[in-house]
Amino acid sequence: GNMRLGDHLLAGLLRLLPLLMPSSDGFAQLRAALAAGRGAEEEEELLSTSDLVACGMATADVSCELTAAKAFLRELPPPEATKAGDAGCEIPADLHEVWETARESLKGAAAALDA
Repeated sequence: GNMRLGDHLLAGLLRLLPLLMPSSDGFAQLRAALAAGRGAEEEEELLSTSDLVACGMATADVSCELTAAKAFLRELPPPEATKAGDAGCEIPADLHEVWETARESLKGAAAALDA
């Protein structure tokens, strides 16, 4: 049950991540920070976090690694519910109001970070 919930949660986050971050090189910075935190070379294939935990290996504090590398990943609010389909994420009509409320909240939080 919990593993399946975790899989669904991660799958959902992976679908939303491109809507919240510019695609320029943000994912490359994340991957580099993850590799550095795990003591791996950037070119190496990274094990999944669940594999690391199952083997008793250390995981990475990605936030700390990004700070150490002076990397900044700019977060953006997701697109409006009616335009999310253009970005590959169709929002059901009955969830548009909830989406817009969350979008406005994220927009305000991102603006506060930029200030």
